[in-house]
Amino acid sequence: MKFNEEIRAIQNNWTTNKISKRTAIIEFEQAMRELGLIPQDQWLNYEMDDKEFLDLLQKAEAVNPVEIKKLQAKIREEDDAIMEEYAGWKLCHHCHKPMATLFTYVNVQIAGDSSTKERIQLDVPRCGPCVKEYLDQYVFKTKSRPLPTQPLTVEIPMSPSELEFFQFYEKQMREFNNDK
Repeated sequence: MKFNEEIRAIQNNWTTNKISKRTAIIEFEQAMRELGLIPQDQWLNYEMDDKEFLDLLQKAEAVNPVEIKKLQAKIREEDDAIMEEYAGWKLCHHCHKPMATLFTYVNVQIAGDSSTKERIQLDVPRCGPCVKEYLDQYVFKTKSRPLPTQPLTVEIPMSPSELEFFQFYEKQMREFNNDK
């Protein structure tokens, strides 16, 4: 039996009191599932009033199942094309858009000091635009906002005073260990 004929039969049986409304709704659900219009894990409201159910049956009777199948096939093809296009991409944990690169931390140049960079750990992996938004909202408090650098750990060479301090520190540690 074709979908539209099945819907007409359900409507006819229900309006002539051959079946209960609940039975009609269950049969309608089955017909809709066979066509793929209702997912297997979703159910219609069995408590809907008669007018709502009759409107639903009339709308379903006007549906062209062939067009629906074509539309579903087109949607599946588009989904497959999108999945193929974004293969290997990850979803941003903040905006849920597919991105090739996600950042877990960012090195930020501290305002006014070109040699010092601060590593800021992000709460969740984010895409570039979401990183900028995060920095604007939670990190930068001044009017002149530094721009985030590439999310690579950059080694900053030690200053002469730092080198001297660590050499002195290492010397003390060696002497301490030799005294034992």
